[in-house]
Amino acid sequence: MPLVDHLLRVHVRLALGGDVARVRSGADLCLPAASTMEEVLPEVLALMKAPQISLPWEARTPAGQLLDLHEPLCSLGIGHGSVIVLGPKRESPAPLVKDAAEALVDGPRPTANPAVTAVFSALAGVVALGAVVSSPALGIPLAARPAILALACFALLRWPHASALVVPGALACAAAATWAIGGPRFYELAPDQAALAVIGGALFAFMYVVGTLFIARVSALVRAAVATASIAAALACPAAWLFRPEFGLSHERWWLGYSALLVVVGIAGMLFSPGVAGSLAGLKVPRIPSAGHDLAESDRGLEDPDAVAGLAIAINDGIHVGCGVAILAGAVGLAQGEGVFAQALALSAFVALALHAHRQASAVCVWSSWVPAAVCVVAVALAAGPGAWGIVLALPPALILVTAPAWSARVPELEPTTISWFERVESLAVAATLPLALHLAGFFAMVRALG
Repeated sequence: MPLVDHLLRVHVRLALGGDVARVRSGADLCLPAASTMEEVLPEVLALMKAPQISLPWEARTPAGQLLDLHEPLCSLGIGHGSVIVLGPKRESPAPLVKDAAEALVDGPRPTANPAVTAVFSALAGVVALGAVVSSPALGIPLAARPAILALACFALLRWPHASALVVPGALACAAAATWAIGGPRFYELAPDQAALAVIGGALFAFMYVVGTLFIARVSALVRAAVATASIAAALACPAAWLFRPEFGLSHERWWLGYSALLVVVGIAGMLFSPGVAGSLAGLKVPRIPSAGHDLAESDRGLEDPDAVAGLAIAINDGIHVGCGVAILAGAVGLAQGEGVFAQALALSAFVALALHAHRQASAVCVWSSWVPAAVCVVAVALAAGPGAWGIVLALPPALILVTAPAWSARVPELEPTTISWFERVESLAVAATLPLALHLAGFFAMVRALG
């Protein structure tokens, strides 16, 4: 600072002892600006009646910055009203001498991430599962092996840290799928069969990579929709095994049974979606403590109930979308299969979905049910054979949709008893879909062949 005033009015404190009030009391002094702290320190200590200490004194700012005792006060950046803290000199600790063994023990060592270890263990389990399901001793059908692996990979993707090992996960899924389809010695098979096993492994690796990136970046609704559609496709795979000559069925029409199972799995998923969505989101019923239990249990609620409820709604909507996609695919397959049973299943699905749609509060759930219901009506008409029964089954639902603008405005005015009857009709339609789907899938033909 420029030497305009020969005196600096500063506040000096003694940082001794643990009495904070005494330390902050200090003393207001006028010190020569051209003098050094080393020159004025004896007089300052005498004025402040500082005790005798064995260590040399040092001066610091209130923030702890060390001040040079041999520089003039005007050169230290101190102005009027500044605070100077005097205290014993702080000695730096002496360096600790270590030998090689101690340095090795104290050296930095990377620790294993438990999440990565768990994911790697799960990947090893997937590879082992792929080798096990290919064993001839188990006799697992070829159509069911990818379904088993798909469920295992989906369970792995549900792990929050699955994206930590994307490349090893893709390699593990590729190996597991290749072994499951072609066996551990797939390279000894015919060229077309070996190529099928390799293509299946590459497809599973691709799906695993896409799944990890998908889960990390998209919303809960889209994740739930894709997961539901994938599970429905996997659960319908046994239909490909049931269509075999031993049961009196032709392999050429396996798609009809697959479509039937897709429809019934989609309808079942819609019925169970509220409970599944609540469980996945973490919704819990408030616990009421019984006699003798701690009353604090009733106070342990959800940390953010609004966020959990929003997540449950998104998952429920996503499950409905996935089930709707599965039913759409199944209805397209049923439309190609002429016969009264394909028509009856499509008609039952239409009744169940149409009545189920108008009991939903979410617009996503309504349209996820109503659009497949409308497609089922088209499937009923396309599956009608040349006989009269096909026309009889196809005409009523088509007329219902054509006249929808005339009667849709009266639906909110229905009496409770009428709504109750509609709910019973919905229950009957849902119950009718299962035996019809099992018949089209060849289950009853298998039972007759085994009997």
